[in-house]
Amino acid sequence: MKKLVIGMLVAAAAFTVVWYRRTNDYKPLGKVLVAGTSADFPPFSYRDLDNTIVGLDIDIVKELANRLNLTLELKDRPFTTLLPEIELGRIHVIAAGMTPTPERAKNVHFTKSYVTGNPLLVVTLAKNPKLTSLEELKNKTVAVNTGYIADLYMSNIPDITLVRLPKLADAFTALESGKAYALVVSNYSLKPYLKELDKDGNKFNTLRLEETDENYALAVSSKLPASFAQDIEKTLDTMQADGTLDALKQKWEIL
Repeated sequence: MKKLVIGMLVAAAAFTVVWYRRTNDYKPLGKVLVAGTSADFPPFSYRDLDNTIVGLDIDIVKELANRLNLTLELKDRPFTTLLPEIELGRIHVIAAGMTPTPERAKNVHFTKSYVTGNPLLVVTLAKNPKLTSLEELKNKTVAVNTGYIADLYMSNIPDITLVRLPKLADAFTALESGKAYALVVSNYSLKPYLKELDKDGNKFNTLRLEETDENYALAVSSKLPASFAQDIEKTLDTMQADGTLDALKQKWEIL
């Protein structure tokens, strides 16, 4: 019996080592807060001219780390890999303009939304007829940013050819080059591109998709103690109460 117990313990230890290696440095929460982001989604998370990751989500998670006396470590990953990364324990929170959905909430804890009322817009070139409904996209090619809510929403629209691209900038390139007739993007993410690409306001047309308001929240690892998610939530509440969140949103023109 003693040999059997020892054998079981050895096997369990071996399994643990294998699991640890497969997850590539599982990150227990110590003094470091590991935040996963996808730096291709302005103004929430993107790289500036100095290649520094900036944006509303980044400022929020920096403030959270500061108030919780943690050192922040950012990991820039493709958006579609963030949920698998947090489920494997490689990151503690996701700060990447992520919309809570029932499917996503099966494996992570979502905080209260810190951005609400962010509608989806269909963007087309002004030289083409202005859209009045989604039906006018029938048999057209539409570009979206892979994995975001625009992608999930447009996946349910029949009779269109959906082109999924890893970066929003790629979607604009597809639109401008004629490879896509339209692109679908959230209002707040569209604003920085319009400032850069359409300073005169005569290059693009937009159609607001009613009842598509996006909400953004942080996703917190369910592998960590529940008290950690509670601390995150309480800190966000304090940031809302003392005006910090509103000041950050004003900084990034999310009004």
